[in-house]
Amino acid sequence: MCGMSPQLRAVSFAAVLIVAACDRPPVEWDDVRYEPPPAPARVRGAALGIPVPAIPGTVSPCLRSVTLAAAEKSLARAWWVARADSSVVLAVQLSTDGLSWSPGLVVDARDRGGRGCARPDASVFLDPRSSYLHLAYFIEPADGAGVFFSHSMDGGAMFHEPVPVVYGATPSAASVAGRGDNVAIAHEDPNSTRRELSLALSRTAGHIFEQRLDVNPEGIEGIRPLVSIDGDRVTVRWRPPSSLGDSVTAVRAGHWRR
Repeated sequence: MCGMSPQLRAVSFAAVLIVAACDRPPVEWDDVRYEPPPAPARVRGAALGIPVPAIPGTVSPCLRSVTLAAAEKSLARAWWVARADSSVVLAVQLSTDGLSWSPGLVVDARDRGGRGCARPDASVFLDPRSSYLHLAYFIEPADGAGVFFSHSMDGGAMFHEPVPVVYGATPSAASVAGRGDNVAIAHEDPNSTRRELSLALSRTAGHIFEQRLDVNPEGIEGIRPLVSIDGDRVTVRWRPPSSLGDSVTAVRAGHWRR
């Protein structure tokens, strides 16, 4: 910037600062650490053992796919239901006491794949602060397979149109967490040549995922991520795809910049 007028130097310096800020990753990651695997989650009541309701147009529930989320006294469970052509429907139920449940609610019925129940479980999250219900899942609609996000902001009365997180044909596990309008989805990358984990971030309750970045550094592979949010702290845990996978959990946390 030598030889520039003071005014031009000031403008150029401001532009450099803006470019530098834009080049910074949205999360300032700590180093990866390894911990013993977490204790098995406690199932509240018999929520996973209660029979799921029939969903019109389907023939068989994928019972092993039932996934539970809890926030204080509220519960939500999501599961896949197979149609006769081996495509699936994503269904969910809500409860305020763990005893009485809402009817089965259809979240996403766009799947046209033929995998039946042979697919990653959906991730379901109840935000105790906002009472929003978030879901992240791999599905194969006619317009392209990938990881998608859907949510309800009114206790399941309406689910918003699914938002694509990433397109790709490889079935990929995903995990979602939310805190108010902040939503994070960690997922296996369906387009990666290595076992790469990615993170999609939203400051708009998941209506748009404004930021995306890699989670695991080069040379550290991962599967089955689990994400959590605590204020502006984002933590992703995953299983190493090796003989150590049953004995350790890889963890990477970082500050989510505003």
